Amino acid sequence: MTDGTLPLTVADLEKASVVRFTVDTLLEEDEVFGLGHGLLELADLAGAKPLVINLDSLEFYRSMFLATLLRVLDRRQTNGGRLLIVQSPDSFSHQTFEVTGVVRKFEIHHDEAAALASL
Repeated sequence: MTDGTLPLTVADLEKASVVRFTVDTLLEEDEVFGLGHGLLELADLAGAKPLVINLDSLEFYRSMFLATLLRVLDRRQTNGGRLLIVQSPDSFSHQTFEVTGVVRKFEIHHDEAAALASL
């Protein structure tokens, strides 16, 4: 699935699969589209194992990436799994979640250690 073309790494830990981005922006539509497919595939492959998506490295992304995260959340809930989002409270990502109101839909932790400790 992640053949090096997607700007992320996936760590398959005992308690969860952790997604970390290797770029600081997601601006290209094709990149976000491909990333969406990869994240949805990962959401399916993870089964009931929790999926942690760490957004801390992202300084900016297209609004369609937020829609992608909502689709991944829906897929996780359909599969009976958890989706945890990592974002610092002063980040662009957290501000975007607050402004759009989706902050209430996600399980959000301020750092990866806290997200993993909650499992």
